[in-house]
Amino acid sequence: MTQLSTLSSTGEQLILSLHNKPHHVCVAATQAMYWQQFTENSTISIKASGKYVPSELAWICSDEEEPRLHLILRAQCEADIQLLGDIYCQIIYDLLRFEGHDHATYDWVKQEVIVFGSLFNSLPSTIFETDRHLLGQRNCNIKKIRNILGCSIDVDQPMTQRYRFRIRHVNRTVMDVAAIQIQALVRQAQDQYLIAFAMSIGRTLVDPTERIGTSTSTSVNPPNYPLFTSFQSNNKRVCQTNDDSDDSADETTYDETRDSDEVVANMATAYIQALIKQAHIKYRMVFVENTKKRLVDPVTPIITGSTEMGTFTPLQKNDDEHIKANEINICCLF
Repeated sequence: MTQLSTLSSTGEQLILSLHNKPHHVCVAATQAMYWQQFTENSTISIKASGKYVPSELAWICSDEEEPRLHLILRAQCEADIQLLGDIYCQIIYDLLRFEGHDHATYDWVKQEVIVFGSLFNSLPSTIFETDRHLLGQRNCNIKKIRNILGCSIDVDQPMTQRYRFRIRHVNRTVMDVAAIQIQALVRQAQDQYLIAFAMSIGRTLVDPTERIGTSTSTSVNPPNYPLFTSFQSNNKRVCQTNDDSDDSADETTYDETRDSDEVVANMATAYIQALIKQAHIKYRMVFVENTKKRLVDPVTPIITGSTEMGTFTPLQKNDDEHIKANEINICCLF
């Protein structure tokens, strides 16, 4: 946790870093409604600045290029300046309390399960749109769960970037299964944010002239396609073109190119890891789908293939075509 104190003619300010905090903690800590208890009837002001950088990419991105999300606390008069340190400590305590902010709860009075989903989005809507990735087009992801289970699911936003799902059904187990499915959708959307963020950084790391041209078709001829060309080191090429230069210049160019290649490779690694995590989440969602079918219709067998848990195909398209499509995305970006 970083604390910077600045004194000026206008008062004092403290900076509280939200670096490496999960989505739901950052969403809760950046709400104007939460700040109101500290700023009401005073000269104290609180604002959020910077971007939410996924923890998987935090060590790759520098603070200069991608300023981390942080809170700025300011006070002007002497009495409020003395309170600023206490408010800072209170917010730190609240950050720990917010860790359990999105846990599912059961309302005994209304006989419903309440699930929360938070996603702090620092990307433009043209790159990443939370509603589409979490709820699906026209809420298709939620409608699918509702139709299969025959339960009621109401969705609203009690605060910015935080969703609330109210699940109702006579069977408590059905509600729990729906809650697990929604929580998987939230994790999937957060991983998709990681992928989108990696893409946006990848475009700034690589010169556009070095990217591989994309095709409108995902069908690629394997023998002619340069698999993972962008991951191959450029050191050999650089050294060959600089044979006539002195040794010190060659060594400097080699080191700079090697550092650049390592950054690009690390970015691509984070991208691939996010794809793997999404495949794991997809597996859990398919497993829950099979469980839901058995809960709704006990006659329907869970075994739909040669495995005991039913069929699972992490690559929804033809496997080869899906792999090629991901290779195109990675090579074009990095």
